[in-house]
Amino acid sequence: MSILVAIEILALPILLIVWLLRKAKKKPKMKWVKWFWVSFALFLTIGMITNPATWCKHEYKMVESKEASCTESGYEKYHCELCGSDKTNAIKELGHSMVDVRRVEPTDDKDGEYVQRCTRCGYEKTKVLPMPKKSTERKTGSSESKKPEPTTEPVDTSTNEQMVSKNSTESTKETETEYPKAVKSYAKKNKISEELAYSFQQALSETEYADKYNDFWFDYLDDHAYGARYTAWYDSGDSKISLLVYETRGVVWSIYDRSDGGRSLIYQNDTEVTEVEQPTDGSIRIVEGVLGEYGREVTIPSKTYGEYTYIQYIVPYGTYTVKNELKLVTVFVVADEDSEDCRESVQMTDTGETAQITVEEGTHIELSAKAEILLIPTEQDTSKMQQEFLELGYSETEAKHIESVLDEVGIKKCKVLMADEETFKCHIQVGVSITSLADVLKQL
Repeated sequence: MSILVAIEILALPILLIVWLLRKAKKKPKMKWVKWFWVSFALFLTIGMITNPATWCKHEYKMVESKEASCTESGYEKYHCELCGSDKTNAIKELGHSMVDVRRVEPTDDKDGEYVQRCTRCGYEKTKVLPMPKKSTERKTGSSESKKPEPTTEPVDTSTNEQMVSKNSTESTKETETEYPKAVKSYAKKNKISEELAYSFQQALSETEYADKYNDFWFDYLDDHAYGARYTAWYDSGDSKISLLVYETRGVVWSIYDRSDGGRSLIYQNDTEVTEVEQPTDGSIRIVEGVLGEYGREVTIPSKTYGEYTYIQYIVPYGTYTVKNELKLVTVFVVADEDSEDCRESVQMTDTGETAQITVEEGTHIELSAKAEILLIPTEQDTSKMQQEFLELGYSETEAKHIESVLDEVGIKKCKVLMADEETFKCHIQVGVSITSLADVLKQL
């Protein structure tokens, strides 16, 4: 049946031309033409009725897909195995999902910058924050309101303009890193930072793919605990080369070759951090694995390793705002005398995320692997114990007095269970024992 319909469809143009010619010459009508159209309509109707796609309750299965990226659209192709029909669903491009990476405020002699990065593809957007404009006006006397006398002599400013231009150029050269043209082109092609493109070039130069730098495509994969992961790949014709690249702070730290279906390490950044640059504003920077000014090595027995050495960070007691300077980090406040006694812990997953911890006397800080944090001291007029009594209705003077009384009998930390402001009685929990403030006062 379908063959007959196909023949009639092919014959349609020829019959149309013959009909137009005969009509132009005013010749008698061809009676058989109407039977042709009747048969064509009949065959077409029967074909539609018998076509499985007309009545099929489609059971589509996805046979091909392409994920949408920040800048490119994707699609999903489906095929019905019952009738053979196909359909395609288009997926719009996602657009960049930008998060703040860092903000450096400008100074009197240096521009600042505001950097954002896409969490999906790694694209970075940098905005220059210009340094404040310096005034070129000079005072001509002891009073600012005193005006200079007018003069008709011409003033030669060309020398000063040349000096300002020269100084501006030199300042730009000192603050900006000039990367090779090939690196800039590679960064633009793959929509990554020039810093990362340069680091990948240097790392690749130590592998067997040193001469294939420009052949590799570089795509964001996902985040890991210390930064981000990327896939670098190119098709050599005979085989597809695929690399897994680990990046931290814009620097490539390791590369794994996955071309053969395995995972072999072909590059490892051996740069060892031995010193930590401390801020000048009173904050404390701690990098896991680096002793620095606040770290001390401690060795304890271990069932698995016999002995286990780690670093404790001893910082001044107080309350701190913790700022995460990498990706995944966990901060522990642990008792000095018992490594199993964790008094407090906070976990952060994003760069720039903050939390608050209190480091009490007899405790120290421990960090998860590869963590980098900034401790910002928090100014507090009242202690944690005083705050508890204030919340129960005691005055500030009474709260300080209660804390001093407890301090005299050696109680540094307690939990208030009950308090009566009128009779000035309260029950506190010290460890596992419960006592009253009246009992404490009797001991004095």
